[in-house]
Amino acid sequence: MAARAGIGLSGIYYYFKSKDEMLFALQENTFSMLVNSLEQKLRKAHSPADKLKAVIDNHLQFFSQQMNDLKVCSHEIESLSGAYYDEILKIRKEYYKLVRDVVNENIPGSGCIDANLAALFLFGSLNWMYMWYDRKRNPDLEGLSDQLLKIFLEGIKAT
Repeated sequence: MAARAGIGLSGIYYYFKSKDEMLFALQENTFSMLVNSLEQKLRKAHSPADKLKAVIDNHLQFFSQQMNDLKVCSHEIESLSGAYYDEILKIRKEYYKLVRDVVNENIPGSGCIDANLAALFLFGSLNWMYMWYDRKRNPDLEGLSDQLLKIFLEGIKAT
């Protein structure tokens, strides 16, 4: 963060009182932007599948540009405590609820699939993109998003 800002590591403490405050600011900014961009995309989507595509697009597009932030947000939530933790958890729950509701809209009426588990499964694949995504090998995020949507909705069964 200091290098990106063009200041020394000690200079960053002029703006932040502690590492916790810095971590909170990064996570609060990241998750707030993620929620806001998803809400905007969902307003433009109409069908359940379009909404799910918006969820996948949002996550892939955002984190392909903010890969280091994804790594920190995926692994450092437990490093926060007190009010910082509570605030980030609140934003993360808001994002989770948006995604879970979209996933639930895409589940057939039989009730045999748990929307919570399906949403967590989707997050599992998207949040680990920093491990498998390579912009040089997969520069086409739109095509990648289409493939992930198809895998999620249809699985990999033979037709």
